[in-house]
Amino acid sequence: RVDLTALVTELCEMYVPAIDDSVRRFSWVVQPNIAIEGDRELVAQAFINLVNNAQVHTPTDSAIHVQLTEDGDDARLAVSDNGPGVPPKDRERIVKRFTRLETSRSSPGHGLGLNLVTAIVSVHRGRLLFDDNAPGLVATLIFPKIAE
Repeated sequence: RVDLTALVTELCEMYVPAIDDSVRRFSWVVQPNIAIEGDRELVAQAFINLVNNAQVHTPTDSAIHVQLTEDGDDARLAVSDNGPGVPPKDRERIVKRFTRLETSRSSPGHGLGLNLVTAIVSVHRGRLLFDDNAPGLVATLIFPKIAE
């Protein structure tokens, strides 16, 4: 059992100084009492990769927002930003190993982060979705939740 509410709250609180230092705004809204079945460290790693991506691939003064909600039998963990986003034609491609978009070539990384997130979510019987944030991107992890 992973208390997703506690985990996401803890990680968001840890990220505040790093995101503030990078001259970005960070906010979060976390619904109480959301739990999933899985590996706490792997779920944390998937979340950390999404927040790191939002931080690395947005210009200074961008806003990064985290939201944990429940939707029926699912837990939805979304990381959104108001940066340049990812064109719809590239969203399926960015989860493939070693894939880096032209706009990210000058930033650090090897193109493995989203592939790892996809693998972690798959092991937890979940999904990773990308949507337009107009402007920016929303990356959402969807996990089956445990009923209380």
